[in-house]
Amino acid sequence: MCDDYTRIHHRHSRGALPARGDRLLNAKGDHVSERPAVTRLPGKPNQPLPPTGRPARGQIVRIHSGQSHGFIRDEDSREVFFHRTDTAWGTFNQLLVGDTVAFELIEDRCSGPRAARVRRGDTSR
Repeated sequence: MCDDYTRIHHRHSRGALPARGDRLLNAKGDHVSERPAVTRLPGKPNQPLPPTGRPARGQIVRIHSGQSHGFIRDEDSREVFFHRTDTAWGTFNQLLVGDTVAFELIEDRCSGPRAARVRRGDTSR
């Protein structure tokens, strides 16, 4: 039979977490009285946090409603991609070419600029 020290030490060396009744040890092997507090981030588990960018304004230049995306020409005369999921519920179907929109501009080195949180008008929240 193993004593408590070897049982706990062996279990920790394999990477498994201690059971409820086991003593907790820190990296030095000293006894720790409590488990560390669990931190909770907003959003769904195992999902990335929603992207955020700098506020910008522009005008709709193309909408491909069948493919659920469109393009906005921003104040710097660049075309910025946006997807149906980047708009509020029901807003995508109401957008027309020439509409002025406010959005958050996300600069992505791989896929180029993208608009998030697209909304009609000049309002910036």
